[in-house]
Amino acid sequence: ARYEYEAGTNNALKEDSTAIVFLEASPGLAVNLDDYNLRIGVGYRLTYTSLKRVKGNVDSENKAIDFEMKGLNFASFRAGLQWAPLDNLELGVAYRSRMTALIESEQAQAIVPYDDASTEMVLPSKLGAGATLILDALRLSVDAESCFNSENVASVIKGTNPSSGEPESVDNIFKWKDSLTLRGGVEYSLLEGQLPLRTGFIYDAQTSVPEYPTGFGTPPGPTYTGTLGAGWVASWGTLGFALA
Repeated sequence: ARYEYEAGTNNALKEDSTAIVFLEASPGLAVNLDDYNLRIGVGYRLTYTSLKRVKGNVDSENKAIDFEMKGLNFASFRAGLQWAPLDNLELGVAYRSRMTALIESEQAQAIVPYDDASTEMVLPSKLGAGATLILDALRLSVDAESCFNSENVASVIKGTNPSSGEPESVDNIFKWKDSLTLRGGVEYSLLEGQLPLRTGFIYDAQTSVPEYPTGFGTPPGPTYTGTLGAGWVASWGTLGFALA
């Protein structure tokens, strides 16, 4: 997200922007235990993380905040289990471990200049469970997921002040809450299953707090999302489209 606005006695044009990227590759392994109608899957997660932050006058080269940090994480995973007690009923649970990436930059401006700047970015752990009921052409799905967002307490930018040679730090406070996400979906297939039509609803509980608001995340309140979708199932594969 990026904001531009005029401020100050001379109405200078200012910018305030944040760009966060999590890029993940997850080689996985799944096993079907047909005698028990059970499926088990695990995935090893490789995550690239980058954070670019800019705040200050648009025309100025010396901004109050100006840095880009990058890093890799090789120590997280995901796992899931699905059980079909009936031919038309599927139950599942899934877990994603916490991912903490150390991101770094040789120089950074964060209120004060830094050499060898670094901070940690956290993707919190998640635990979810869901069920799907299949009634001929009709498919009903529900899902509940707990995201442990309280693992995001603060992001501390650390570095060395080049003028003094001393280590310094700046705190960015989150104090997020754990949150619950509820999802419900309906799918109805036409043309003997080739054309599935879908609609759904998502409820996300509040995670951020009013004491530490941000213009780059959800507001301190619940979020409601409606979805519409359709697919096409052919001999060569499946296509899906969705609008939220």
